[in-house]
Amino acid sequence: MKLKRGGRALLSNALIIDYAPVIFGENVLIGKNYQIITSWHDENDIDIIYAKPVIFGDNVWLTTDIIVLSGVEIGSNTVIGAG
Repeated sequence: MKLKRGGRALLSNALIIDYAPVIFGENVLIGKNYQIITSWHDENDIDIIYAKPVIFGDNVWLTTDIIVLSGVEIGSNTVIGAG
């Protein structure tokens, strides 16, 4: 697993697909039923997998039912509501 977690990162019920790193900063809180997906495949060839890291800054709060896709960087001091 390519998961890197900073101090005081609280993660609950989740699906994390991590072909690339998932990096959590300090003080990250994520509600239940979220998905973090770092990869996707070519529509014509499912054997070719592309992946980019997902990065969470410090002091981030994501509420319930959030989907975070490959290559996303969520900056510090951010709140994202239910998806």
